[in-house]
Amino acid sequence: MEELSKKEIKVYLAHYDTTRFFERQVHLIRKYFKYNHATTTMKLYGFVDSETDGTSEIMRQKWLELDVIPIDLPRGRVAEHSVPHGMMGFSVSYGLAFQYIYDNYIKHDTYRSVFLENDMFPIDYIDIEEYSKGYKICGDIRFNTGNLPDRIIMFYLGLQIFNHEYMTEKDMYSGRCGYIKALSGNTYATDCGGESYYWLQHNENYKSIRHIPTIGCINPNYDPFNSLICEVHNITSDTEHLPELLRVGYHPSFRVVNYDNLFLHLELMGHDYDNDSIKYTKNEWFNNIYKILMEK
Repeated sequence: MEELSKKEIKVYLAHYDTTRFFERQVHLIRKYFKYNHATTTMKLYGFVDSETDGTSEIMRQKWLELDVIPIDLPRGRVAEHSVPHGMMGFSVSYGLAFQYIYDNYIKHDTYRSVFLENDMFPIDYIDIEEYSKGYKICGDIRFNTGNLPDRIIMFYLGLQIFNHEYMTEKDMYSGRCGYIKALSGNTYATDCGGESYYWLQHNENYKSIRHIPTIGCINPNYDPFNSLICEVHNITSDTEHLPELLRVGYHPSFRVVNYDNLFLHLELMGHDYDNDSIKYTKNEWFNNIYKILMEK
């Protein structure tokens, strides 16, 4: 009974059609996510998301082996959705997958919810309760500079921390793609996460979120609500923006993103970068730093 009364941090892991990152992501989360164990517990949930029964079953069984709760995602999402002209199938699918989890799980959570893309990993200790204290949502706010002076601000869906003690207008929040009508009356097609614009604008919710910065931006005080440039910094040869432990064997073409020295987004992890000047692939590099991080 005592365990049931604890507050819950629920972590949702967005994976599609492969188990490639399961173990590394789960082990790093369990190592680096901090919280008050006397009052709080943490549960992990993993996507079972594939168009084939065989792969779905492999994903489900792997999650169970890792003591992660599997969640089956609906198939055929893009075919059933009215897709804005020019939108990529993956972007639409990812937005709909997020929305399914948000509507059926996150919206009903009562303490903290964390939503992570499959190639997003903690790289240092983060106290989830303290980091999000006093904020409705922590996440990366982006906008398309081509739409200025209309500033269509939206959440990048790959890294979000929801604080349900503080969050309001839950029914309004959405991460889908869509045609967004700006305050000016102009309409713009958006990427996944686009519909979060309406929640951010409503009752000025943008004033109660914590923007998670990417390390290496030109402007160290970058403010997505006022800047004329949307700064999301991919690290190339400027490895000084990586924690020292992660610099070993790094190649500029990896183009990873470092969020607040707390999370690493691998970006395009499905691509390898073998050539005469690179001794091993991006995946092998990450395997090496994963071992370093687990031994830290």
